Amino acid sequence: MCTHFFINDSFSPSLNLLIFNGLWTNPNILMFSSSACSSGNYGPGCKFNCSCQNGGICSRLSGGCECPRGYYGQSCEHECPPGFHGFNCIHTCDCQNGASCDVAKGQCVCPAGFHGNHCEQECPPGMFGDNCRQLCDCEGESSCHPITGKCLCPPGRTGARCETECKAGHYGPDCLLLCECSRGALCNPVNGSCACPRRRMGPTCKENGLAPEQPETHSSSEASTQGKRGQS
Repeated sequence: MCTHFFINDSFSPSLNLLIFNGLWTNPNILMFSSSACSSGNYGPGCKFNCSCQNGGICSRLSGGCECPRGYYGQSCEHECPPGFHGFNCIHTCDCQNGASCDVAKGQCVCPAGFHGNHCEQECPPGMFGDNCRQLCDCEGESSCHPITGKCLCPPGRTGARCETECKAGHYGPDCLLLCECSRGALCNPVNGSCACPRRRMGPTCKENGLAPEQPETHSSSEASTQGKRGQS
């Protein structure tokens, strides 16, 4: 008496196997041992080595590889190309600002300076770096670069932490601009405007602030007297 069981191999749907007297039997193809192959082997007598890579699952009957999420290829040897993820890499990533995504789950991996589910948000003021987890170390209300953390000094301030006011003759962001004030006028370190000394005027204090000399004038009586003298 024999017992018949038909088993369908998920990797080879057309392959029906028959248990006959303790042997896996396909009348038209091969005789398989009734004991399951150990991991890494397949085929008749389990004499073939599986070629699956990156955690791929090998069919102990056919040797075909079932690739995990994030990989594809006959031996699961290829990782999903940029912008794709999931089983057989058929899903597209939904990330912004140059972010990549996890090849298995599709979770966005934000570059430094950005955060959010899709990396759609820049670091808020006072934060920088990967996932915006680091605190800026700048004086006062100075902000920092969202990627590097370098302090971005406001007009009138300079230094690694924006701790220093501009020296005389300089103004603007990080004190990079030269003042154009003349005649010893003081320069505003924030906007470069000139505070002119007395009797000077103009944007750079170059103009003389004194009123021009008025031409000499004569009264009518003086003019009449001079006329009479000229007639005598």
